[in-house]
Amino acid sequence: MPSSPPNEFSGLIFAPSEENAVYVLLGLLWRHLPVQIAFESFEIDPARESYHHTKWLDAKGKLFEEGRWKDIFIEFKHRSSGFLSDLAKHPGLTVDLLICWEHDAPDVENHVGRLLELRKIFWSLPPEERKYLIWKPEISWKIPAAEHKISELISNFSADGQIKVRAMVNYWESVIPGKSELKFYAGKSTAVRVYKYKREYFLVLSRFAAELPELVEKYDGKQSQEGVRVSLETLIVEDVLLILKSVRAVARLV
Repeated sequence: MPSSPPNEFSGLIFAPSEENAVYVLLGLLWRHLPVQIAFESFEIDPARESYHHTKWLDAKGKLFEEGRWKDIFIEFKHRSSGFLSDLAKHPGLTVDLLICWEHDAPDVENHVGRLLELRKIFWSLPPEERKYLIWKPEISWKIPAAEHKISELISNFSADGQIKVRAMVNYWESVIPGKSELKFYAGKSTAVRVYKYKREYFLVLSRFAAELPELVEKYDGKQSQEGVRVSLETLIVEDVLLILKSVRAVARLV
């Protein structure tokens, strides 16, 4: 667990890593929102609203626009790409307002009336404002039970490797420790594995690596049936995080 925040602090310790934290952060950012919203009720039954889909919506409320209050339906997501899963299950689904921490799926804009990306609002604030809202915004919360095992596995790497792997863990939301490796999950699938044997590597699994030829061409990755293996030792932290960002983009499409 982290050391204690400053005595005057009251907010989120880490950046949001799931939907509930988005609800909390919305309240913390309330006076900084670029729109006026009034919440009326939560957990909306689509049948009672005469919707043709079966997706229960997160909230119903009103949006002040063009000089008057308009009725709206609202969805919350950690990332906007989460709404793509809802669309796959409920074709024709639309909402008036989608509120998320990170907007990472431009296609979602075709299915929502308006989108609020709280991450963008948060980082637009002056540092003196941000420090009272999220204490460590560069870090996403991890499951405490797994954190000790993750730290143990990271300690097996060289000093330079530990810096890179810790940066990867801090960047990626769902990291599960294995017996001798770290697994980075995209949904229910492992996207990346990080491990040390004689050398330090990470492996981008085949279904994700297939869309990233630069892993071989630019980063000298080694192709195998399992995926593309890239040496941690030859990359700087910025390269590693850029690769993870690319994997994340591919994960939204597979």
